[in-house]
Amino acid sequence: MGAALSRLCLWVPNPISIGVIGLRSAGKTTLVHKLSGNPDPVKPSVETVEITQVYPSGSNQQFNVFDYAGNPHWRPCWRSFMSRLQAVVFVIDSTDREALQEAKWELVGLLKEDMLEQQPFLVLANKQDDPKAMSVAELTEYLDIQQYLDKPSKCASITTYTH
Repeated sequence: MGAALSRLCLWVPNPISIGVIGLRSAGKTTLVHKLSGNPDPVKPSVETVEITQVYPSGSNQQFNVFDYAGNPHWRPCWRSFMSRLQAVVFVIDSTDREALQEAKWELVGLLKEDMLEQQPFLVLANKQDDPKAMSVAELTEYLDIQQYLDKPSKCASITTYTH
């Protein structure tokens, strides 16, 4: 019985796979770097497709965070990775009002994906420190994502810094 208890104490849960998705320059890679504790600054406008392992402090839970490039040429690839995700974080540059319609179109397309039917969605309104940023309330109203959902979702504000 002692051996069984010691194995239980050493049990580590399976990694949780999260996709970080959004348009180009929304702040996806900076967010992933911050979550992973990476102190290195992120080079502006670097198109990335990478997997980062994140271990929140005080937890033995591992998160595999898939950071997908937001360039229009990469977006069709988003769907090829959907089946392995357990949650999706969609990052929006809340200062880029010209790109909001495009962001909404991409977000709605993801919300309609059968492969993501059960996965929770988190929409992050990035760059909230900028006075030109749309508030979370404005973005929530503009995106109107609840009409496409019958699953857990949330829109929240963040600020990631590149320096």
